[in-house]
Amino acid sequence: MEWTFENQKFAIIDIETTGGSSATGKITEIAILIWLNGQIIDRLVSLVNPEQNIPYYISSLTGIDDQMVKNAPKFFELAKSIIEITQECVFVAHNVNFDYGFVKEEFRQLGFDYQRKTLCTVQLSRKIIPGFPSYSLGKLCSQLQINIENRHRALGDAEATALLFNMLTKTDTEIITKALLDKKHRYQHPFIEASVLESIPESSGIYYFKNAEQKIIYIGKSINLKERIYTHLSQTKTKKNLKMLEEIQSVEVFETGSELTALLEESKLIKQHKPKYNRALTRIKNAFGIFHSKDAEGYIHFKVQKINASHTAPLAAFSNIQQAKLTLGNWVVDQALCQKMCGLHDTAGACFYHGIGECNGACIGEEPVNEYNARALQLIKQYSYKQENMLIVDRGRQKSERSVVLIKHSVYQGHTWISEEMLSQIQTLIQIIPQEENNQDVQLIINSYIKKHPELVIIPFDLD
Repeated sequence: MEWTFENQKFAIIDIETTGGSSATGKITEIAILIWLNGQIIDRLVSLVNPEQNIPYYISSLTGIDDQMVKNAPKFFELAKSIIEITQECVFVAHNVNFDYGFVKEEFRQLGFDYQRKTLCTVQLSRKIIPGFPSYSLGKLCSQLQINIENRHRALGDAEATALLFNMLTKTDTEIITKALLDKKHRYQHPFIEASVLESIPESSGIYYFKNAEQKIIYIGKSINLKERIYTHLSQTKTKKNLKMLEEIQSVEVFETGSELTALLEESKLIKQHKPKYNRALTRIKNAFGIFHSKDAEGYIHFKVQKINASHTAPLAAFSNIQQAKLTLGNWVVDQALCQKMCGLHDTAGACFYHGIGECNGACIGEEPVNEYNARALQLIKQYSYKQENMLIVDRGRQKSERSVVLIKHSVYQGHTWISEEMLSQIQTLIQIIPQEENNQDVQLIINSYIKKHPELVIIPFDLD
C-alpha cells in the first residue's frame, strides 16, 4: 500500500524517569497512545519498576515514589508489548529525543536495537504555529487552551501531546508530511547504498567519510550516528558541503558507547589523518590558554599565552587573547589575586589593585605565600582533574561492557572498553589500557565532560 498521511499510525509517547540522563536514569512510567486520523485507537499505560531509587525531588515533581513502583512490572516485562503496539508507528513526543533516548537505552540494555521514525511536537509547533514565547508542553498547552490533567504524569502529558498533535495536523499536514518524507527519502546517496545507511546504529561513536581513493576526508562524532550522518548527507546549503558530498564515496562507523570516548577518538583521529574537511583541525591553532606556575619564592602565577605543543594543558582555553585576559581578570577579582602575578600589570613594584586595597600585597612580598596560594589553588582545583589518579567509567558498546578512561599523576593515559567484572582489577587495567597522547585538547575534553555529567562514575586509586 502506498504511503499516505491518512494510513500512517503515530505512537504518542510520554515517560517519567528517575533523572535527566538515559545513561544513568531509568523509566518509572510510560504512556503510549496510538493515534490514527485524529482518533486514539489503542493505548498502553503502566508504572515501571526502575530497579533503582527515585530521587526525592523527582518524586516531588511527578508524585511517583519508590512505594508506588515497588510491585510495578520491570521494563523487560513490558518490552514485548511496547514493541508490538508501536510496530509500524512513528514515535511522537514533546522533545522526542528525551523520550526516544530513554526507551532506546532500556531496550539496548536488553540487547535489542529498538528503532522507530520520530517526530517532535516541539519542532513541529515552532514551524506550524510560530511566535509563542515558550514551547514547553505546559506553557504551550496553556497558550492554546489545551487542558492538561495530571501534569508530569505519563498519561496526562501524553494525552495533552495527542491533543496538541491533533491541532497541528488540522493546521498544516504538509509540514508534518514533509518531515516524514524527508526521513523516508533522506537515505538516498549516489554512491552509498540505502541498506548501508539503514544499518548504521543510533548510538554514540565516530564516523568517517571516504573518497574514491578510500582516503578519509571527514571525521565526526555523535551520540546518534545514524541521525548525524543523515544530517550530513542532506546539507546542501553551502558550497563546501556540496563539494564534500560530491567526493563522498563511502562511510564507516565505529561505536564507542560513551560520548566521552567518542570525543577522545575523534580528537585523536583528526590529528592523525588530518581530513581536508575537518574545521576542528584549526580550532586550537590560534587559541589562547591560562597557565599556572610557581616563582622562586613559591607564589603561584597565572599567565595568558598561546597554546602550542610545548605547553602542558591550560586550565582554560579561549578563541582569542581578549577573552582569556577578561576571564583571568575576573579570577583576580573573585579570588583577590594579584594583577602582577597574573601578568595583567607589568610593574617592578606593587600592582594597581594593591594601591586601592584590593590586593593583599603578594606582589611586594607582604602577603604570606601559603595564604595567597590557598586562593590560587582553589582555581586550579576547580579547573583541574577531580583526582590525581582515577578511572572514569561510562557506558560501553554492549550491555555488559563499560568504557574506562585512565588518568594517572593528573595526566591522561588512554581509554579502552572492558567487562564490568574488570573494574575491580585496577592494577591490571593500568597495564592493559593502550597508551595515548596527552595534549591540551584531551584535558579540555575530559574536564568539560566531567562537569557536564556529574552522574559519571569516578574511581580514584592509590598507585602505592
